[in-house]
Amino acid sequence: MKKNDLYRKIAEETDRFIAQREEEGFYSQQVVEDVMNAFANVVYREARKASDDSEKIPLPGIGSFYKKHIEEKSGISRLHGEKKWVKPAHDELCFKISPGSKEL
Repeated sequence: MKKNDLYRKIAEETDRFIAQREEEGFYSQQVVEDVMNAFANVVYREARKASDDSEKIPLPGIGSFYKKHIEEKSGISRLHGEKKWVKPAHDELCFKISPGSKEL
């Protein structure tokens, strides 16, 4: 699924929710894109600020994002003539699926 398809589907879904509540309004693809970009920015910013790996940023009904610290790794590449390599320690953004949404 492409990003624009996702925005269109979310716009259609929010329009359906509004119709169910009998409220006026329509969320265009541009509004949905802005909301998704804002959500992505919040997730990234909060994950960077997180002091430890236990702090989670939820995506309701699907799962949660969290920061994971990866220790430094090193080794020897046998493919490139015994060349040594080192990957420095870093933090990664990870996603854990909630148990209720694992089965489709």
